Amino acid sequence: IGAYKSHLDEMDDLKHYQQNNRRERDNIIIESMRNLAVQLEGDAKRLILSDITQMQQLTSSGSADSSEDASVELMSLAFSRMSKEVAALLDARTNEMRNAYEQASAANREIRSSIDYAAILQQALLRAERFPDDFKIHLTWQPRDVVGGDIYVVRTTENKTVIAVIDCTGHGVPGAFTSLIARAVFDRAIENQTITTAGQYLSESNRLIKDMLFQNDYDEGKSDAGFDGTVCILDRETGKLEFAGANSSLFIINNGLVTELKGDRKSVGARRTPGSYVFNTQIVDNPSGMFVMLTDGVTDVMSEMPRPTAFGRRRLMRLMESLDTSDPQFVVSKIMHAVDQYKGNGKLRDDLTLLAFYIDQLKRFDSSVIEEQLSAHA
Repeated sequence: IGAYKSHLDEMDDLKHYQQNNRRERDNIIIESMRNLAVQLEGDAKRLILSDITQMQQLTSSGSADSSEDASVELMSLAFSRMSKEVAALLDARTNEMRNAYEQASAANREIRSSIDYAAILQQALLRAERFPDDFKIHLTWQPRDVVGGDIYVVRTTENKTVIAVIDCTGHGVPGAFTSLIARAVFDRAIENQTITTAGQYLSESNRLIKDMLFQNDYDEGKSDAGFDGTVCILDRETGKLEFAGANSSLFIINNGLVTELKGDRKSVGARRTPGSYVFNTQIVDNPSGMFVMLTDGVTDVMSEMPRPTAFGRRRLMRLMESLDTSDPQFVVSKIMHAVDQYKGNGKLRDDLTLLAFYIDQLKRFDSSVIEEQLSAHA
């Protein structure tokens, strides 16, 4: 009798344990249904709430012996309803995501189309530059993105040729916008008959940019844009070359020796450069040999090593010492080959412009011939 009573007590404890487990399971199902109802609207939400009421009735009614049947019925009802509503909810979310993706794709295509067209315009402006035919010149221009902030200018007026390589603040679309400003102010400087030296071109460009972007007014000026770069003027009347630089250098390769002419340590524009700053002009008498102008996108190329290092100025100068040639195209191709090998599969960190020109002996141009050539190009 004692053993039988103990067995009955054990069975009763087991029954209570199972009932508690069913009650906890039923409460979890009902709570999950409530969470689902919060995410739904309209008829779907009302159906779920109605199901919850029915489930609560099932859990509170019936004897202990029928509780298992009630719990099974509750689970069947819950999973049937939840599977339908969750499927509907997933379909709705999928449609929302698909619509959002299509809208984002359409916007991206429109933006990309605009940038591609801007690149066509930028390249057309650069290709419009005409190279003189009394000395050799070659260059490469590679924006980091579709459009870039690097530009170059080559203008021949009467007995002078002006060559400029300009690296504007930023890259991509912001850099391209800054390049338009730089191009406009540099063109105005060239058209100004009172400006005759390389340093004056930079000084006037600096004044114009600071006025255009309100950089002289610390309250109104929000832009710190400007440019670094080099300007060379080849004067056929005097047989001299003038150089001015804004945070940039001119490299001269002659008989295996490389000479670096360093420019001023100031940018054109930018708040740190006063509007009245005067850029220096350096004179090279009887210029001859290879002259190299570049933006820092060349020297800032990074290697693929675990701890990347920049290509750097020293490596560039050692390379140029081995380039004893009169062919600018050969110089540009050799430097770019070394840069490409150095960066491997890495991407450019900045826009890149490299220009080389070779002078044997400057020939004096007749002004009427110049005007006739320019009219023919136009």
